[in-house]
This record gives sequence, structure tokens and C-alpha cells, in this order.
Amino acid sequence: MNEEEITILQQKDQQKEAELEGARKEVEELKSQLGERDATMGELQRQLAEAVALNQTSAEELTLLRKGLDEKDTQLASTAETLSQAVEKYRASLVATNLEIPQEMIAGEAIADIDISLEKAKALVEKVESSLERRREEEARATSVPTGAPERSSPDFSSMSAREKIEYAIRKETE
Repeated sequence: MNEEEITILQQKDQQKEAELEGARKEVEELKSQLGERDATMGELQRQLAEAVALNQTSAEELTLLRKGLDEKDTQLASTAETLSQAVEKYRASLVATNLEIPQEMIAGEAIADIDISLEKAKALVEKVESSLERRREEEARATSVPTGAPERSSPDFSSMSAREKIEYAIRKETE
């Protein structure tokens, strides 16, 4: 081998070493990137595990909340039924203690509604009773005979209207 060939070989060797050094740097850079990627991947896996655990906990909590809600719905339905029965018993007791009021007039879905209808019914009954009392008083005044006065003779039917004649006959029947 001559000197020229040796120089060429040395140059080639230097080029190969330079290439090898470049490849080593590239390998080191890739290893560094791989390390960063592994670190990032580890962090992401940790976050994913936390999210999965949180999701599982949330699902369990949601299941418990739904169960609690179902129990509350059952309690609410039971309470509503009990309330309905109590309101009906209250209404029945008012009907039994207020015999002068027709039971159809005492109505309502709640105790307050029943109380309001009872007050209205009492007011109406009072109004009807006072109207009847006034009418009785007026009739009593119209048919009363003053003390010491002679007995009344039959009324003059010729001056009476048909209505007055009917009222007179009804009055006589009830006496």
C-alpha cells in the first residue's frame, strides 16, 4: 500500500469516524427524546390512572345518590298517601260535626282548602237561616192578631191575587 492509499484510507477512516460520531450524537439525542417521551408517558399514565379512579369513585357516588333518591321517592309517595288519608279523615270529621252543612259543600285537596270551603258553607247556611228567620217573622207579623181584638174573619178573596190565595191556603194547611 502506498502512501496515497493510506492517506485515502485515513481520510475515509476520519469520515467514518465523523459519521460514527454524528450517529452517536443522533443516538444520544434519540435516547434523550425517548427518555422524555417515557417520562411524559409515565405522567400521562399516572393522570389516566387518577382519572379512572376518580371516575370509578364518581360512578359509585352516583349509584349511592340514585339509591338514596329512590328511597326518598318511596318515602315521598308514602307520605303523600298518608297525608291524603289524613285530609280525608279531617273532612269526614268536619262533615260529622257540622250536620247542618251538606257534605258536598265541604271539599278540598288540602286541609286549608277544606277549611275555606267549610267557612264558605257556614256563611251560606247562616245567610239561608237568617233569610228563613226573616220570612217567618214577616209571616208571623202578617198573621198575628192583636191582643183583645176580635177573631179575624175570613179574608176577602175577591181582593186577593191568585198567588195570595195559594199562600193563604198553604198557610191554613200548615196551621
